[in-house]
Amino acid sequence: MDNRIIGALLIVIASAFFATAGLFVQFAEPETTSWVALFVGMTVGGAVILPLALARCGWSEVMKSRNRWLLISRGLISFAQVGTLFYALHSIPLTDALLFRETSPLWVPILSAIFLHEAMPRKLWVVLAVGFFGIALVLHPQLSEFSIGYVVAVLNGLLFAIQNLLTRHLNQQHEPQERILFYIYAVGIATSLGPAALTFT
Repeated sequence: MDNRIIGALLIVIASAFFATAGLFVQFAEPETTSWVALFVGMTVGGAVILPLALARCGWSEVMKSRNRWLLISRGLISFAQVGTLFYALHSIPLTDALLFRETSPLWVPILSAIFLHEAMPRKLWVVLAVGFFGIALVLHPQLSEFSIGYVVAVLNGLLFAIQNLLTRHLNQQHEPQERILFYIYAVGIATSLGPAALTFT
């Protein structure tokens, strides 16, 4: 089977596990913490993704990369992005959390201009201003019951944008999807294990 098809299937599987873990946060909110939900999501997803990635590439091929630190950074950003999403799901309604997560397209051109020095047309600034104004309108009715969850949800959108930029850069470096996903889950499991164990009830 074509490597691009395999990579796409792995991405779909990974997304499905993240979505399932998000539902777990919603339904198990009184009985568990965001750290535990994150560890469970990473572990269950990793139980499928890690063996598939190793079967496709082999251990030496997975580890043999000139972009190892970039892959680790991508894993940490992904971990932080999912973690902030789960925290937001604990604190604010699902629709609000997902709305702010989808602000990532507004952050991407700004981050690209700052860190990648990509030119941004003036008209795009107007579009971004309208987008952020729309977010403010959505947020305004919630100010009477404002919580830190909304700040975390906005941060989640920013982290999602950084994650997308790092993925694009890794793709430009011809890193296979199997290797990227391997590092996402390996870093996520290792990073969430300690906090999950400390907060488990």
